Amino acid sequence: MCKDMSFKTWLTNGWYYIRFYYKAYLTNYFSRARVNSLEKNGYTVAFADDFDQPINWNTWKSCEQWGCTRDMVIFKQSQVTQSGSSAILTSDLNDVQGEPKAKTGGLYTWNFFNTKYGYFETKIKVAPRGAKYWNAFWLSGTDTWPPEIDVFELMGDDSSYITMTLHWRNSWDNADKIQEIYNQIFAAYGYAGTDVDDTVHFLQQPEWSQQKQDFIDALWAQCKNEQKGRRLKFPKKDFLSNDYHIYACEWTQKKVVWYIDNLVVYVLDKNIPDRQMLNLINNSATYSEPDPIPSDFPMSIYVDYFRAYKKN
Repeated sequence: MCKDMSFKTWLTNGWYYIRFYYKAYLTNYFSRARVNSLEKNGYTVAFADDFDQPINWNTWKSCEQWGCTRDMVIFKQSQVTQSGSSAILTSDLNDVQGEPKAKTGGLYTWNFFNTKYGYFETKIKVAPRGAKYWNAFWLSGTDTWPPEIDVFELMGDDSSYITMTLHWRNSWDNADKIQEIYNQIFAAYGYAGTDVDDTVHFLQQPEWSQQKQDFIDALWAQCKNEQKGRRLKFPKKDFLSNDYHIYACEWTQKKVVWYIDNLVVYVLDKNIPDRQMLNLINNSATYSEPDPIPSDFPMSIYVDYFRAYKKN
């Protein structure tokens, strides 16, 4: 049993895995298209977009808040189009001199919707080829990383493999050493640190100094970025790219619960994020120089809707 999971949760996840295996392999549960009502018991809609109207780029953003280039790919608004009532995020060759060789599309809420806790759901038809196109729906800290909740990421060689992962920063194993650094910061600046991320933000304002940077580096050196997740395998190659499926997570103070097509598939009750998070839906492409970029461009994912809820 993993040290960051309670015995009760360990048993629960065993049951969820057995149930998933039965539903995926012995029935046609995941082969039936789901239609979810906008209403959700115990929750109020905080934001929803069915993409049946032109995308409002004054709210949605096509890039992450820290930039448009990541992992040898550039994110562009032109790579987010619409057809019917779906947003289409397309990876393709990029022929702009001086930019990455691949371009793609993403939908990000950092400009207008950042929240702590809630229920987050999207209905997506993913791309085939698995990790080659790294389709993902995730939540990430607005002012620091981690935390991160990966509601799903395509992994493996085709779209029958997905993972669900929680990322967190471990600041307790070296708590005594961190407290020593807090004491030094208090002596220098009169700031009583209790949280690593908040202390780093304090040190970053209002102006840089080498002493502040040394304190920041010392704090980061005492922290470990950790993660825990589950990988699921569906029957048949490229299973998830054949139709739309609903991917969701419920994030509370006590736990994170992952859902696929309304079926609970994973639960964690330790290291739960307690900072503001934004939502991200993206397509991408994985390659590295001098390896060639994927040869089957263009490749798209189709987003039927996005919904975010707050607890009543």
